[in-house]
Amino acid sequence: MVRDAVLGIVDATVRTLDELRARLPPGTVGSLGEVGKKVGLSTASPTAIRFLEAQGLVLRLPASGHLQNERYVWRRTGVEDIVKELDDLRAAHVQVASHFFTVAGPATLGELSSFAGLARQKATVAIAALELVAFDVDGSAEPHLMHRAMSDELPEAAAETTHLLGFIDPFVEYRSSVSRLVDDRHHAVELPQTNGKNAALRDLKALWHRSIHDAGEICGVWEFDPRSEQVVTACFERADAGRKKRIAAAADRMTILLRDTLADARTFSLDTEEKLWRRASLVRSMAG
Repeated sequence: MVRDAVLGIVDATVRTLDELRARLPPGTVGSLGEVGKKVGLSTASPTAIRFLEAQGLVLRLPASGHLQNERYVWRRTGVEDIVKELDDLRAAHVQVASHFFTVAGPATLGELSSFAGLARQKATVAIAALELVAFDVDGSAEPHLMHRAMSDELPEAAAETTHLLGFIDPFVEYRSSVSRLVDDRHHAVELPQTNGKNAALRDLKALWHRSIHDAGEICGVWEFDPRSEQVVTACFERADAGRKKRIAAAADRMTILLRDTLADARTFSLDTEEKLWRRASLVRSMAG
């Protein structure tokens, strides 16, 4: 198999795909012909390396070391033993559940089932191996769960922590509904979607905007304005002095990160400064 051949020549040294191809024995990778060209693949080697990446056996890195990059290099991760252990599906389910509740907790069994693509019965078996505690949440038909070790820190974390979340953030994406993260009084707030239409927060399964998480809830949106080179923010309602101060401090830190450290505020490689400015203008209008 091409996959096995590629895995055999990847080591701890970072190499481009062309360099990896040159290390393969002659005849390992044949041409996919005209059919391959139609889908943008002349050989099977790109598919093989991405398959290994998905398995966690190789790591993909930007060739320039910068996020604004569309050329990549690969190296071995050294996690073969871990992957072999995960051949036991039950062990894999437990590890996925542990990760899910570490990132998304408190969350429900149904949300784990939806995120992992597991039947509820299998999800129930997976969480039985974890030390989770349950919380009743108003408006939820099932209890919310989280790691016991994290539950002791929950009140302080909710009261004192402010985060400016990314365009696609696991804390939001792992949920079955955005409304679970937003106070009921904001469910009627409408935000533009990728189709150009507005939708109320209560109806959203995913959030297509960078969001503000403060004191245990999603309370607004933010964006980077490339013309003023500043992060701009908007809350769903008038914020009190404490929230304003926390968000302003978080915005200052994010401005320094995007402007001075990363020198790039795009949400994905095909994003543009014009689109950034338009989204920032929308946030400014919401703040107004």
